[in-house]
Amino acid sequence: MYSDRGAWGDAIKSYRVAASDASARDVVKAAAKHLLAHALLMGGAEDPTRFTEAANEAQEFLASYATSLDVPQVRMLHARALWLAGKPAEAGAGPLAAGAAAEDANKPLLQAISDEAALGAGYVDLAAGQSKQALTFFSARFNQLRGDTPSSARFAILLGYGEALLAEGKAREAALQLAKVVGLDADRDRALRATVKMAEAYTKLSDADSRAQACARIKDVLTNGGDSPAAVRARQLAKELGC
Repeated sequence: MYSDRGAWGDAIKSYRVAASDASARDVVKAAAKHLLAHALLMGGAEDPTRFTEAANEAQEFLASYATSLDVPQVRMLHARALWLAGKPAEAGAGPLAAGAAAEDANKPLLQAISDEAALGAGYVDLAAGQSKQALTFFSARFNQLRGDTPSSARFAILLGYGEALLAEGKAREAALQLAKVVGLDADRDRALRATVKMAEAYTKLSDADSRAQACARIKDVLTNGGDSPAAVRARQLAKELGC
């Protein structure tokens, strides 16, 4: 299988043909549509526009094959694709929340989506280059953390705080906050994103081993998270640093 080798581009082409085969039975087309959405999601590390495509394919599956046994899995895939496409509010309000929120397996993703949506204003500031506003936003949330703050919310705040510190040129402080996410957060995508940001922070430091530290983290992401959104930036850094 293409997907077994991580050849997501080839997998996408193959599953797209199968999903559109008018002569195939509905059960075959449904399976192909599901696999197409999954391949697009996994291929998002190479091309982030595929996250939106994955969400669209999953939405079409849910509309066309509402009685399929794969519906719960596709709801999860749909929500995750929307989330990775930068639409956490839509992900939390979509088919996942409507039809699968009660399933224990979905609760971590639902919580992560909810946490990120609540911090949307800060992440928007970061994306827009408004680092001072972002740091003000995340500093306030950081100072409100308590011992009983849910772990998902805690690490979402720490990630944003670390990224804002880095954007404001406070690389050492940023690395300290990001290290907490890398070492303790159970959310794989968030931990990998924090790892890449830690690598960026090391590139801003003048320590003797800064480049080696940055490259070690970049290689970790590429080795263990090549299918994650963070891998896109990791590859760019690897090329820039000659890792």
